[in-house]
Amino acid sequence: GETHNAWYWPSAGYVFVGEEDGPLPGEPPGSAGVMHVVDVRDLQNPVEVATYSPAEVPPHNFWLDEPNEVLYMAWYSAGVRAIDVSGALSGDLLAQGRELASIAPLAPGWPPDPAYWAAQLHNGRVYATDGTGIWVFQLN
Repeated sequence: GETHNAWYWPSAGYVFVGEEDGPLPGEPPGSAGVMHVVDVRDLQNPVEVATYSPAEVPPHNFWLDEPNEVLYMAWYSAGVRAIDVSGALSGDLLAQGRELASIAPLAPGWPPDPAYWAAQLHNGRVYATDGTGIWVFQLN
């Protein structure tokens, strides 16, 4: 894939890697839009231990709330995602039910051509940027 973003979590020994590539001609659906979790506690032998892939579009940028062990991800037209990254990570994180929240575009076509680029939690709200500006979401 094509790595666009990586977030290193030193205390856990993980790197969250965003594979920002689209399916190439002839590739099957599902070949894009993957976040890889790599265990780097042994830097000489990094090992992919888990993945997260909620949509057919690629992820963009991540932000980790380390104290609460929640990873916030901008996922282009698939919205903003928050997943639980506590404990040992392995396998398919989506299938394990680790997704805590997802924020999709408010309505089809709105905002126009949504492409969420970044998401960050601040004072209980998620701030997300796209091609139209900054969106503020309250998680319940």
